[in-house]
Amino acid sequence: MPRSLATRVIVVGVLAMAVAACMIGLLVIDIDAARARHGDWPLHAGRIALATLAMLGGGVALLRRVTGLVSRLDNSRASLAFRNAEITRASEQLAQSRARLEAQSALLHTTLETMDQGLMVVDAAQSVVICNHQAMEMLDLPAELMARRPAFAEVLAFQRSRDEFATADSAVRTLIDTRPLLDTPHYERRRPNGQVIEIRSTRLPDGGVVRTYTDITARRAAEDRIRHAAHHDALTQLCNRAMFGEQLEAALLAAQRDQHSLAVLYLDLDHFKQVNDQLGHAAGDLLLTEAARRMRTAVRETDTVARMGGDEFAIIQPNADRPDSTMTVARRLLDRVAAPYDLHGSPAAIGVSIGIAFYPEDGLTAEDLLRHADAALYDAKRNGRNTARCFRATLAGG
Repeated sequence: MPRSLATRVIVVGVLAMAVAACMIGLLVIDIDAARARHGDWPLHAGRIALATLAMLGGGVALLRRVTGLVSRLDNSRASLAFRNAEITRASEQLAQSRARLEAQSALLHTTLETMDQGLMVVDAAQSVVICNHQAMEMLDLPAELMARRPAFAEVLAFQRSRDEFATADSAVRTLIDTRPLLDTPHYERRRPNGQVIEIRSTRLPDGGVVRTYTDITARRAAEDRIRHAAHHDALTQLCNRAMFGEQLEAALLAAQRDQHSLAVLYLDLDHFKQVNDQLGHAAGDLLLTEAARRMRTAVRETDTVARMGGDEFAIIQPNADRPDSTMTVARRLLDRVAAPYDLHGSPAAIGVSIGIAFYPEDGLTAEDLLRHADAALYDAKRNGRNTARCFRATLAGG
């Protein structure tokens, strides 16, 4: 079977030339017949021969031209088939690339919508081009607002209209109001619902910004509990000895700066050991807790009350420029602490002895003030307990 159109044309041409040869043979026979009939047969034969040769030459030329055209057509068809194959391969590659892109896009969308953090992408023109569900939920941003890719300034305006920044620190509010998007790449703020979020910003190569929003409420609460435990007594929730020392140092600096007086009151519960021994430690703990609560209600908001250990307490009273006012607070403490207690149905009665030292009269340092207040406390105990005594120079030796 012929393999191409050109091959088929050549075969047909050869057959045509064979036919022509046959015709020439017939013409020769015809010439012989003409020789018998006519005397001018040579002229007639020459004409026939020339015509036959012309026909054969034209046929050969035509055959060569047709063969060339057919060959070029075959080449064009082969080239077209090659190009079609290339286009098919390119289309398959494009389809594969599109499938990979769609898969990556679906994965990115799934990642954005299932990640713990809120994410927002702001382009170089300051428009929000991406905002995932977590960010909208965390910031209470409506989906219809974010769907139209608003300007970041429009998002801030919406948040301000809802007092979103009302509970944030003043420094954070100033930062949000006055500084560009990336001037502070990391900060935290508290939302009106009490949620604490951490905001981080990263610049993109094209000038845009990626912002992440992380809910750190639980972490901050845990840190606050740890910090509180480090500075407060676990039973009474008053300041502990370490915190009291820090507060006293700070109060002394303020008193020196403002040239004010300061009072330190040292307290010891009277007869607490007897109650603890008779009713048990649980009742003793309840008594300490209630006595601490009463002390807190007897002093000013600006005063610091601390449990120093056991049944000993201390109070810092800043701006104690009037000793009589300090003695009024001391008498109020005596009355409230000495009032009867009901410890889960068991009555109890205690008292409190108080020693008082003043800055700068009785000491210039925290150590001196505490030592002198403690000396005044033991003077109160020697004088019948459930009373208050101020430090005096004669107590310095003992």
